[in-house]
Amino acid sequence: MSTESARVAGSRLAMAAGIVGLLVDAVYLGIIFDQGDLQAGRVVVVSVFILVVSALAFAGAFASTPSTRTRLTVLGAATGGLLTVGVLGIFSIGLPLLVAGVMCGVAWARFSWAARPVPAGATLLSTLAAVATGALLILGIALS
Repeated sequence: MSTESARVAGSRLAMAAGIVGLLVDAVYLGIIFDQGDLQAGRVVVVSVFILVVSALAFAGAFASTPSTRTRLTVLGAATGGLLTVGVLGIFSIGLPLLVAGVMCGVAWARFSWAARPVPAGATLLSTLAAVATGALLILGIALS
């Protein structure tokens, strides 16, 4: 594939995942405030986490990301985070976040495929970023 097609591979899906994440975060905060159930620690952890992984999806969507390794790592982290928060919140806000996680994962895979050859260690690094992001949410919830 050409360099240009590799740069934009998966960008629309990653952008859509970021938008879904931000919308779900806004709805989540609206629901929490309407219920008056302000368990400050957990609400802040989940809300900020969704905001950050949505921002990571946006960062991965932009073709100006400095390197292939960086973009793969950012998309991996966003995918892992969105899928984790989607599974944990499956009975309330999780389904759209799971969909966003799948979209981000497809963007991650498309970019990985289009950016051949992938730099040494980039696949492992992006997979570790996905796992670490999910673990970070679980740790944050446990500590809040």
